[in-house]
Amino acid sequence: MFFSSPAFGISLETCLEKAMDNSRLVKAYADKIHSDQWAMKKDQSSLWPHLALAGEADYLHFGSRADLPSGFEGSVGADLAWDLPRVVQDYPRLSRLAAEKSGWLARETGNDIRRQVSQDYYKLYVLLQRKPDYLQAEKYFTEHIRDIQRLEAAGVDVALDLTRARVQLKSILISLGDLNREIGSTLLSLNSRMNTAFTEENIVPLSIPDLETIRTDQAVFDETREPPESAASYIDRLETTYTRELDHLVLSRLAEMDARIAEEAFRQSRWTWFPTLNLGLVRNLDSRDPSLEEYRTYLGFNWDLLDFGQRANETQQLRYESEYQQEVYREARRQLQLHLDQLITEIENVQVTYRNAQENLSQAEKIIATAKTRYRQGKLKETDLLNIFAEYLNSKDQMFAALDVYLAKKAELEYYLEGMPK
Repeated sequence: MFFSSPAFGISLETCLEKAMDNSRLVKAYADKIHSDQWAMKKDQSSLWPHLALAGEADYLHFGSRADLPSGFEGSVGADLAWDLPRVVQDYPRLSRLAAEKSGWLARETGNDIRRQVSQDYYKLYVLLQRKPDYLQAEKYFTEHIRDIQRLEAAGVDVALDLTRARVQLKSILISLGDLNREIGSTLLSLNSRMNTAFTEENIVPLSIPDLETIRTDQAVFDETREPPESAASYIDRLETTYTRELDHLVLSRLAEMDARIAEEAFRQSRWTWFPTLNLGLVRNLDSRDPSLEEYRTYLGFNWDLLDFGQRANETQQLRYESEYQQEVYREARRQLQLHLDQLITEIENVQVTYRNAQENLSQAEKIIATAKTRYRQGKLKETDLLNIFAEYLNSKDQMFAALDVYLAKKAELEYYLEGMPK
């Protein structure tokens, strides 16, 4: 099977935990969810009648009017207002949908972080598996170049062989340099996500990863099974797995949220013709006007009868926005299914490539063992042995390249399948 020990002193699961704990985006979305929850509570409170208290005091100076002496008078009252349109249209539903969307965004963000960390971890594993081969190849070619140089010193014409061997060594050194650069870059990326400072010296010996321990219960393929023998078996596997559960996937839910929010905004726009009610009580204090009653109650409403088509135009705009978002959601869902189909196909193909590369490497190992024996017997030239070793190294590179693609695609597939019922 694949991996059993971690790529360095901590496991992939620990890397994921560190990255999640260190992510500013995860913390930001936690705050966003709290903000949306308070916005929802605020909208819920707007459904209740609002009570307002008001008062005023005036000093009246009437001058020559003897019947109305100068002095203070005032009033105090309460006004109860009830926004009926919000009650009828269930206004807080928009803020509830916004809070739900933030929750899906937070989940998708965390899942994307896990995908990126997993891909860095897998890439680092493959790079570290390749490096010893290139270090060995450098040593191998250097030693054999010395052997060719000894033949040259003995008067044998090996100038062409020496040049070819040096070119091959340079090629190996260039590949080793590229490998070290990729290792450094991948370590920096992983350290940045985890807020750690691991170096290559912290890394322990590795074995091939065990993919069965890494959330494969959500995958629609089995790493141990043979490739499907027919198109029908592949289609059957699709139909019996994620296709029926596509609506449960996090990315599908997230794509649906904008359509639901637009639909709700359109629905609410059709209830704005309800009036706003006002109920009030006013008490006049020390009134100088004997005709003014001490207490006054009133009931009123505000009802816009003519707005020159503003509400109707807004409703039409929201209707088309809702239809637009529905089409966008359907297309996003289609693209999601297409991308999953492509990922599964690519994974199945790279599995075949990996198996073929393993078989090719096995043959290359037998060839190089035979070549070493013939070389010791003097039946094989130095440069021929070096060429065979270079082919062996290329076979190993092909196997690791297939493994690298396989692991990256698997992490990506698990990202897209997040939310599928287990």
